[in-house]
Amino acid sequence: MKNYFDLTGQVAVVTGCSTGLGVQMARALASQGARIAAIARRQNLLDETAAAITAEFGTEAVGISCDITDTAQVQAAVKAIMERFGRIDILINNAGTGAVAPAEDITDEQFIQEMNVDLLGSFKMAREVAKHAMLPAKYGRIINISSMYGLVGNQIAPCAPYHAAKGGVVNMTRALAAEWGGKGITVNAICPGYFYTPLTEETLNSEFFQNYAKQMIPLARYGKEGELDTAALFFSSALSAYVNGTILPVDGGYGKDGKVTRNAAEVMETSQSLPIGFWKGSGMSVVLDLIATSLSGGLSVKEIGEQGVEAYLSQVFIMIRTDLFGDKEAMLDKIDETLKNIEESAPRNEGVKVRWPGQGMQRIRKENMELGIPVEETYWKMVCEM
Repeated sequence: MKNYFDLTGQVAVVTGCSTGLGVQMARALASQGARIAAIARRQNLLDETAAAITAEFGTEAVGISCDITDTAQVQAAVKAIMERFGRIDILINNAGTGAVAPAEDITDEQFIQEMNVDLLGSFKMAREVAKHAMLPAKYGRIINISSMYGLVGNQIAPCAPYHAAKGGVVNMTRALAAEWGGKGITVNAICPGYFYTPLTEETLNSEFFQNYAKQMIPLARYGKEGELDTAALFFSSALSAYVNGTILPVDGGYGKDGKVTRNAAEVMETSQSLPIGFWKGSGMSVVLDLIATSLSGGLSVKEIGEQGVEAYLSQVFIMIRTDLFGDKEAMLDKIDETLKNIEESAPRNEGVKVRWPGQGMQRIRKENMELGIPVEETYWKMVCEM
């Protein structure tokens, strides 16, 4: 059987290759026969990575310490790789950083540092590798690792410099693809979503962020180890010979159509303004009791499960607060739809059907609409009447 991902004899340079996604992609390429030049700053980790790759896959691997923001170091690293291997067929620009802070508090230095690593550093690597290896050979595969944040905004973790840099990587990819495509070099980008790495593990394991992921990612989970590998292999292999300037999100659907719905942070902010709390505190049991009365079949709160009800509540309040619906009738219709789909939004409520409790609710809804009562208050009156 033909191996369409065969990279035997080729040389792949992977930046940010001391931990995390860089190591995972390097291992994937090595599994298909590629020789690996791992680039990062920490030589001890690079040596461990190279030794592990050689031991597991029997292919040559070397670690080269390099700060990609330093032009002289980039030039020296590319020279050393060419002297050792005589060629560079694949470049994966994976090195990156990401500070989280409100835009109004970001300093010029922080913004510049983000650009230097995520955008300018990637350009420096592409420039040197193309100049000294790929253009002379009239062949090359460059894969830039951007981010789903390079395609959309986000409200969970303010990081405007990161968005700007990764958005720059996306359009730089298109520019280089147009410029070098006729010279045998394809340039494509991968936009990962939330993946576990040593830098993200603590955040992604938090209860708050896990709830957020379930609400915002259609697949309702983070990316798993190895789920970025096939994209990297495809762009690196002969299979992608006619693929150039492509931006591929690997994010579980988070950035679908470039739209971002309201997030859990806003849901929590909304809940704090309600007469009784719904995420934390003694009011939680009261809210659970009220919501439970809207479920047919006589299920108790314990049978529904607190996690399931929270998932339902978060969706309802996202719909209430979203500005995607201009008129209140449309917004309330969306709440109706959410109620009908609670078996999907609340995992432990499989098979449960939800309904408005009779004509009294419709009367309250109509009266409040006519009186111009805010949607938040309208829904709260509905809950209290259940």
